[in-house]
This record gives sequence, structure tokens and C-alpha cells, in this order.
Amino acid sequence: MKINWFRKTRTPLRWVFALLAVSVFLVALAYAVSQYVRTSRFFNRSGPIVTKIPDRAFNEMTSNGMQARLNMSNSWFQAGLLVAAAIIGFIFAKKGEANLIVSRGAPEIIMGICAILLLLSSFVCHVLYLNEISYVYFLGGEVQDDSLPDILDWNINYLFIYQFGSLILGAFVAFLTFLSAHMLKGD
Repeated sequence: MKINWFRKTRTPLRWVFALLAVSVFLVALAYAVSQYVRTSRFFNRSGPIVTKIPDRAFNEMTSNGMQARLNMSNSWFQAGLLVAAAIIGFIFAKKGEANLIVSRGAPEIIMGICAILLLLSSFVCHVLYLNEISYVYFLGGEVQDDSLPDILDWNINYLFIYQFGSLILGAFVAFLTFLSAHMLKGD
């Protein structure tokens, strides 16, 4: 009796996974884009400054803290590249894997696309974060009072957090894709 129930719930469960993947991607994208549009200097050049970032004294400890943040962001970027390479390698290196995912149908294709888009979102957040940090360094170099904008303020730090979140969510959705293609396959 249990086996019949499991067989009947495979297709709906695959669609639940696909809808979950799309929802996760859309929510993550909406949050990141809305925050970036609100706080980015590129979207607010002609208008008044929307956000004000508090100053932080620049000294050796601040410099080391910023360097640690940049190193962590670079490590997450490299981890994202590894996950993307693992996905691509798994699909193309294993004979018939690409056909299995494509032949399983729309849910697996949707989940795979969402996983790749989440990983791309992580890469974009990394690039934007590096851009914001370099701008902060530039601003600190123009001022004579040994201070710079606080990089731990939400108006800069959200890119760092979204980079990590997109990486974790992309890996999770990729896992759901392979789980659905292998464990929930039909008879």
C-alpha cells in the first residue's frame, strides 16, 4: 500500500520541487534587485542620496577586517564556480545524464534553470559587492580624516549576504533537481 502511494505522489512532488525552486529564485531576485535599486549610487546619480552610510575609523584593524570580508566573498565566489562546474561536469560527464534530466520533463528543466540562475545571481552579487567595496576605498582615499564608509552597514553588506544566500540556495535547488531526476523517476 505504501509503495502505491509513493508512486502516485512522484509527479506532484516533482512539481512541488519545481514551484519551490521558482519561488526561491523569484523571492531572492526580488529582494536583491529592490535593495540594489534603492541603495546603488548608479540608480541615484541625479537625485538626492537615498542612503547615508555611517563612517568608520580607518586603521589597521579596519583594513584587516575589510580584507577578511573580501577574502570570504572571493571564497564564496570560488565555491559557486565549483558548484557550477560540478553540475556541468555531472550532467555532461555521466553518460545519459543530460538526457535523463531533459527526458524527465518540465519540472527538472525548471529546477535546473533556477539553480543556474541562483548561482549566476551569486556571481553578480560578488561583482557588485567588489564594486561597492572598491568605491568605499576610493572615498576613503579622498578624505583626510582617516575614515571611510562602514562596510558592515546594511546598504553595502546586503550584497555580501545575498551572495552567500544565492550560493546556498542554488546548491540546494541543484540538489533537488538531481533528487527529482534520480529518486522520483517513474516506472
